[in-house]
Amino acid sequence: MLTCCFKEIQKLNLSMNCLCSLSPAVGSLDNLVVLNLWGNNLSSLPPEIGQLKKLEHTSIPKDKYRDKCLT
Repeated sequence: MLTCCFKEIQKLNLSMNCLCSLSPAVGSLDNLVVLNLWGNNLSSLPPEIGQLKKLEHTSIPKDKYRDKCLT
């Protein structure tokens, strides 16, 4: 699994990617401090996000840009 290669990531910007889902593997990013998910088509987050003990800042607003995302 690729997450073993990214354990040291502290900031992850996935904004404006028209994502419809987020992989549960995000929960294994032990050193993640900042997570930006703004501008996607997410209706929910995986429960594994609760495993991010170092997470201090998230950008996960109610998405008003859904119309611009290709599904």
